[in-house]
Amino acid sequence: AGHAVTSVAASRDRLLASAHHDRKVRVWDPRAGADALVRSSLVSHKGWVNAVAWSQENPHHLVSASHDTTVKVWDMRSAVPLHTLAAHEGKALCVHWARGGRIVSGGTDGKVKEYSPPADEGAASAA
Repeated sequence: AGHAVTSVAASRDRLLASAHHDRKVRVWDPRAGADALVRSSLVSHKGWVNAVAWSQENPHHLVSASHDTTVKVWDMRSAVPLHTLAAHEGKALCVHWARGGRIVSGGTDGKVKEYSPPADEGAASAA
């Protein structure tokens, strides 16, 4: 049996990302065959990973949201996150990477937050 999947997202380069209760983000390459081989496992969250989303501008960038209250920005060329954002006072439940590099997340604290692009150090602002 595999680990429960809480979210999936497809990149423009046809890679898949999945969020899991075992605190990992997995990146899959479906071009590898019917079994969609795991290309990498991203490990840094301290709680369940609830959501993943790919950047619409950079095919190497992915964002994840977790029960550990954080949103993490990943570059597929590295095993460690580019940025860890202290996103919410409670669990971070959902995340979206909008056009223009804006990252938006929602959490159990009842807030929707928007973040600057990672190049701008990911400063958070309440919406």
